[in-house]
Amino acid sequence: QPDGAQGRLRAAGALPPGLRRRPRAVLKGARRLPSTGGTYLLVMQARDGFAVEAGRLGERRLPRGWYCYVGSAFGPGGLAARCGRHLREDKRLRWHIDYLRPHLRLAAIWYAEDPRRMEHEWARALDAWEPVSCAWPGFGASDCRCVSHLWHSSRQPSREGFRRQVGRDTPIETFEE
Repeated sequence: QPDGAQGRLRAAGALPPGLRRRPRAVLKGARRLPSTGGTYLLVMQARDGFAVEAGRLGERRLPRGWYCYVGSAFGPGGLAARCGRHLREDKRLRWHIDYLRPHLRLAAIWYAEDPRRMEHEWARALDAWEPVSCAWPGFGASDCRCVSHLWHSSRQPSREGFRRQVGRDTPIETFEE
């Protein structure tokens, strides 16, 4: 049950070493994102390697570097609500990404405000993109046939490079902390 791990984080009252609590102004900044649906990619950094347990996927040791996580937001509040949730620290662990977020610094959110569900297309594009590699097979992909929704790179990925990889005319916007 996810609440056990969350309870341990709350009880300890600490984040992983090297991370600071995000100020409320940053959380409010997510409200600048559209409240309509769309697809997003979280660009995150781990300054050190770490071990994490993610629900039924089990435990894994992940290296330092950059991580890209692809998702979609078509529920109430759209991109603003879903990405705002990813910025919050005090939440029930529901999705694989919820287990990972406390270990990573969010650098940017790349998103497309579009009624089409493009997360699987974006995941396939990441799978074929040379600067990144699959970080954890099955991560974020328990409800689809994608290899993963989490990718790793030793250097910071480029939005323009990703846009070329996706090969779409769909505008990809950026939200940065």
